[in-house]
Amino acid sequence: MHHYRNPVANRLLDYPNGESERRNPLCGDEIHVQLKISDDNEIEEIGWQAKGCMLVTSSASILSEMLKGKKLDHARDIAGSVLDWLQTQERRGSKPEHDSDRLTGDLAAFNQMSQYPARIPCIKLAWQAFLDATTQD
Repeated sequence: MHHYRNPVANRLLDYPNGESERRNPLCGDEIHVQLKISDDNEIEEIGWQAKGCMLVTSSASILSEMLKGKKLDHARDIAGSVLDWLQTQERRGSKPEHDSDRLTGDLAAFNQMSQYPARIPCIKLAWQAFLDATTQD
């Protein structure tokens, strides 16, 4: 709830050098993610705007807080790991089998979402848009 009520980086950037828009056609959630990546491949700033549910807003806020200041390759690895976990939970449609199957930190709020697989695409949207934004030249 904290990230929904007080979202981090909920703004668009001046002169981004990476950006992406994603939409979830099932529920109508939309997100626009923008990045400023330095010459030494560090994520200097992340900005985003979303129209949608609490999950897309919270997920984008957590992403922004987690990935700002990281090297681009490390941030991509983190985003890929989060998406892999979410996809596993979406397919499984139940609680994680082991404690090692759980997210940590602020992402831990999404551990219970494995019980609601139809809502997981809302969480994935920001992470997918982030990865899309990192592939631009």
